[in-house]
Amino acid sequence: MDKKLLEEIAKHSFIELEEEEKSKFLEQINDIFVDIEKILKKVDPKNVKDGEYYKRYLSIFNSDDPERLFTTEDMLMNSKRVKNNFIVLPKIIKEKE
Repeated sequence: MDKKLLEEIAKHSFIELEEEEKSKFLEQINDIFVDIEKILKKVDPKNVKDGEYYKRYLSIFNSDDPERLFTTEDMLMNSKRVKNNFIVLPKIIKEKE
């Protein structure tokens, strides 16, 4: 990763970094990438069967069935700003400068 990419990621994440922090994070991130490369070189994917690993763990996940916990009225009562039966939130994504 280079400094330009780090600055772009920080900008989109609304994180302000000092020059010293940028240098520190770049070094740490690149160390992580080196470690990941070492691990990937050691792994032999030929012995891994498709889907065998995760299939064993599928049963531990909860079902994601939607359920109505609150009525619309209850939700709107707890909101400061409402418009046309929707909760109005402050804008969090800035326009491209």
